[in-house]
Formats: sequence, structure tokens, C-alpha cells
Amino acid sequence: MNTLLSEAYHSPQGYLWRVLPVEKFVALPATVEVDNIVFAKKSEFHVTVANARGIARAIGGQDIKMVAEVETNLQKMLMEYVHDAPIEMIHFENDFRLAVSPGRMSIAARCVVTNLEGFFHRIKSEYGKDFPVQPPHVSLYTQNGAAVGIDSTEQMESFKKVELPVVQRVLGSAL
Repeated sequence: MNTLLSEAYHSPQGYLWRVLPVEKFVALPATVEVDNIVFAKKSEFHVTVANARGIARAIGGQDIKMVAEVETNLQKMLMEYVHDAPIEMIHFENDFRLAVSPGRMSIAARCVVTNLEGFFHRIKSEYGKDFPVQPPHVSLYTQNGAAVGIDSTEQMESFKKVELPVVQRVLGSAL
């Protein structure tokens, strides 16, 4: 069953995301353990659409004003884009990754989402630069409250795949 993603948000870290209804995740276990590390369930859930700040830096380089303008424009572009091409969550895949970066660890679940490619096509049309579509995923659990940003398929693939059968069963019936 498709779930229309609701509000769009811009995080302080520069990510653009679409929020998922929290009630879809109530049945998830409060904690999971991977490699003897306990991870706590997040209190909100979203699909990250784009690392707007990273894209803006790739476009604006060292020009801080231009980077800020591009980042703001990307937010506006996403709001306009989803008005015409709603982003919908189709389903979760059985692919969980232990994402690790300095000071952060989180568990991300890949998912299938409609219309992300079109947003990246709009970015290319607007700025004349091609950026890879970010791998659709939802960070479900964190070690310390902060999830790891995942900006490319290559980065996603570099993270260890983990098995979470109970979580997969819940997610399979969540949408």
C-alpha cells in the first residue's frame, strides 16, 4: 500500500526530507542490538530526499552566499516539485544497514519511493550539474540520538548489512 509522505522539512544539517506517519512505526521494538551495541528507536521517521547543503556546496564552491542561496532554492524546488509529483513510499526492502560515521551510529532500512529521480532531474535542469539520486532509506534506530547521513548508493553499500527479522516483519505490514 502506498503512503503519501507528508510535510517536507529542512534539517539544521542541510538535509531535505519527507516525513512518515509515526503511527506506522509504533509496533517496532523500542531497542535492537547489533554487534553487542544497543540502538534505540527514533521518535520521528522520514525519508531523506537530498543533502541540500552538500549539493549547494558542489554548486557554489567557496562562495558562502551562493551556497546559502542554492540551499534555500533547493528547499523551494522540493516544495514545488511534490505539489506536482507526490513522493510516495511504496514499501521497505529487506535491507538494513549499520551506518557509521565519527560519533554516530544508526540503522537504516532501504525503501522504494516514487518520484525521487524527477527531483534530481529538476536540480540538473536548474543548475546544469548531475547529482546521483540518494538511496531512499529511513533511519530507524540510533546509538546516541543522531542518525548517519547517507548521500550515495556507494556509501550505503559500504555499510555492513544486518539482519533484523522482527523489524522486517513490522515494516512489512507498516505501509
